Amino acid sequence: MSDYVVIESDYAPTFELTLLVRDSQGNPTNKKKTFQGDSAEDLWKFYMGNKGKPRRNRSRNKTPKDKLPNAKEADKIMKDMSKEE
Repeated sequence: MSDYVVIESDYAPTFELTLLVRDSQGNPTNKKKTFQGDSAEDLWKFYMGNKGKPRRNRSRNKTPKDKLPNAKEADKIMKDMSKEE
């Protein structure tokens, strides 16, 4: 008996990846993207090109510029001003 199995075939197993497409809110749509290939590198490129991207924080200027400082901020400002003198 041999310790290994030899498969005499020209067929090489392929990679197959199916991704479910989602909309901007993260809800699944009925669309799918599928990749089939023999190369793991090509599979990786397909995955990296189609993976989800994190949402950016679009909240700018949450506080108005003319907001009055709270007690801690006021103390810090006063200490900084006294150090400058």
